[in-house]
Amino acid sequence: MSLQYEVLKRLVKAMNIKKRWTGMSTEELLENRRRENAKNRIPNVKDDDFIISRIEVMGCPVLKLIHKQPADHANLFLIGGGMISSPRPGSIKKALRFAKETGLDLFVPYYPLCTDYPLTRAYEMIHETYRVMLRHYAAERISVLGTSSGGNLALGIVPYINDGHGDTPMPGYIMAISPGTCVDSEAEWQRMLELDKKDVAIPAEYMKTAVEIMRHGDDSVPDYMIWLQRGNFTNCPKVTFIYGSDETLYACAPSFETAMKKYGVDYEMIVGEGMFHCYPVFPICKEAKEGWELMIHKMIERTEQKMKPDYKNWMPKGMVCSAAAGAAGCLGLAAVCGCTGLIKNESCRRAATGGLLLAGVCAGGAAMWMEGLYRAFSYDGKRQMSRQIIEGIASYVTLPAGGVGLDVGCGSGALTIACAKRNPQARFVGIDRWGAEYASYNKPLCEANAAAEGVENTEFRQGNAVKLPFADECFDAVTSNYVYHNIPSCDRQAILLETLRVLKKGGCFAIHDIMSKVKYGDMEAFADKLRRMGYEKVELIDTTNDKFMSPFEAAWMGLSGSKLLVGRK
Repeated sequence: MSLQYEVLKRLVKAMNIKKRWTGMSTEELLENRRRENAKNRIPNVKDDDFIISRIEVMGCPVLKLIHKQPADHANLFLIGGGMISSPRPGSIKKALRFAKETGLDLFVPYYPLCTDYPLTRAYEMIHETYRVMLRHYAAERISVLGTSSGGNLALGIVPYINDGHGDTPMPGYIMAISPGTCVDSEAEWQRMLELDKKDVAIPAEYMKTAVEIMRHGDDSVPDYMIWLQRGNFTNCPKVTFIYGSDETLYACAPSFETAMKKYGVDYEMIVGEGMFHCYPVFPICKEAKEGWELMIHKMIERTEQKMKPDYKNWMPKGMVCSAAAGAAGCLGLAAVCGCTGLIKNESCRRAATGGLLLAGVCAGGAAMWMEGLYRAFSYDGKRQMSRQIIEGIASYVTLPAGGVGLDVGCGSGALTIACAKRNPQARFVGIDRWGAEYASYNKPLCEANAAAEGVENTEFRQGNAVKLPFADECFDAVTSNYVYHNIPSCDRQAILLETLRVLKKGGCFAIHDIMSKVKYGDMEAFADKLRRMGYEKVELIDTTNDKFMSPFEAAWMGLSGSKLLVGRK
């Protein structure tokens, strides 16, 4: 360690910063912080490269640091303080420096503290702030960084979304710097006591006091908010942990690693040897400056990885994991029932064991089928069926110079962007209702994908395929891919006519879907009807005959009956 660091560490130890957290009753501690927070003001920071403003979310201020040069990535920057201290002016200056060096727009919430509210209030406000960000940025392009208790909140956004907020998509990346959590086991407490001998800032004792503080008299606060290691991290994005090896909260690292492994989370654990609590955000000695640079590098690296388009997968990974977890749970319960005396009655035990085994096998088969779909559809996989279908449909679309096309049910923007790339002299509009059932698809995602592809001739709007918000004959082309069969209790031939209503005379159409008789009725008769109406070159092309997929693939993937309706008005 550098001489500068050794001197600094001895100085901080001599100042006995730890006493700020101990030596008084809980109410005295909270009253002390209330007085400090009352004197703390949001600084009036200025920078020529930023538009700096404030908004209110749930009555709490959020500082926005927005680059004047448009950025399509943003960060939710959560500053810690043991859940009882508000951000200091110096922390806001560091946030501005972070924004400048990473190129990210920043949202810095002054979330409700446990001096006055239970922890649930902070989670609610941070979630709402994140929802505000989603209006302007794709979820994959939003990262969350938290320091200390802010690191807890950054990680906690995942179990919070999984706890009844499934319509909110997960952020793209989380960086948690020195996150702590209340003690959940004797082993954890013993690790904490050992590290307490080295820590110069945070006493182990506070992590037990914190339980009462976080609840703030409300016993309904969910356990995962206090003991984060108990949280549900299903669908959690990549996480980077950064700890100092000489800090009390490093005792929580093994528990977090166990949780990450349990849910299959891609994570990395970075430990600064001999370093103190939140050392990267206190770059005042050589080692801490290296920590700052590492933090910036990791954030930029992750941002650059997210610059490639993300068209999602038609089979969400969460569904695959859920089916696999269901299978494992059923088989595990079957083993318990069959091998223990949990159920005394022999016939009941056999029935329960058999039923659970059957459910486990069915769920396992479903998981294997879903995994096969996921791999086939993936843009990063070997088969890349989604890409083949999108490019195949787009090949039928030709627009005149200055023309405008419409993609109905654009989802992540894949077909809209493919058509726009093939027709740079024209413009393509994508519309979608982006319902809660497809929470990870949204307008910012489409716009981010277009930006990643370098495509500027697209526009995305919200709209409903059943009643398009456009006048008659206003588009030079209309397209759609695997959309209308998902619309329940509707005459799908009527939806096709609604789509063709907005097509100009002379315009082309290419609409792909599962056009089986059960879902669409007699499509050959419908094609004849279009010809009688004056449509030209109308074809109903079977795409399961090795055009987009093989007959075998169509059968096992549930895509039999897929057809492409093309022609000209």
